[in-house]
Amino acid sequence: SIAREDLPQEIREVSGPSRRESLTESIPNNRDLNVELARVQAELSCIDHALTIAKGNKSEAEKLLGYPNRQTMRRRIQRLREDHPSLSSNYAAILRYYGEIDAES
Repeated sequence: SIAREDLPQEIREVSGPSRRESLTESIPNNRDLNVELARVQAELSCIDHALTIAKGNKSEAEKLLGYPNRQTMRRRIQRLREDHPSLSSNYAAILRYYGEIDAES
């Protein structure tokens, strides 16, 4: 095995967190990823439910959700779809009333 004394002096004198600790600090942990995924799923579920209640009336769904206008809701859906494409097919009302959202842009 390699002893500390076998290492070059510049490596032995490095202070602060180890290289491994520095690398792991920059990688989000599973808990953070799970919390983000749950937040996105909750938001998409709320949008989907509002569209269902409003029977596809986007203006009414926006009011139910507190969005200031249709463009805000449309942009939010688009952003969530871009960031989490695997979730897009899980929300029937969003798919029904927004389809391919890029076509509306």
